[in-house]
Amino acid sequence: MHTAEVALASRQGRRAYLLLSALTRELATATQRYVVAAGDSLWIISGRPEVYGNPYLWPLIWQANLDSLSDPNQLRAGQRLKIRSNPTVAEVVQALDTAHQYAGTRVRIGEVQDASP
Repeated sequence: MHTAEVALASRQGRRAYLLLSALTRELATATQRYVVAAGDSLWIISGRPEVYGNPYLWPLIWQANLDSLSDPNQLRAGQRLKIRSNPTVAEVVQALDTAHQYAGTRVRIGEVQDASP
């Protein structure tokens, strides 16, 4: 990023563009690995702060692992999952929509609900 800033400041627009394009591709494909533990579900995993911090984003994990996970309810302890580090806004919206359709629920993004004592 810094190198691209320097290139841009030096009026090397093409070089800055190429550097930032490479960074964009790298961010779009960045993944981390997660090893499934006993009792885990995609809901639990996606709700972990180090993953997505939102259980409704479990379809992102399912989508990233379709090659090894045809059914989101069939996790195995020890299974290795890919977690996409930087999903796009469109992918997040689609994941939320899928999660709500799958569960038969409807929650609005940003909605605050009262908690009963």
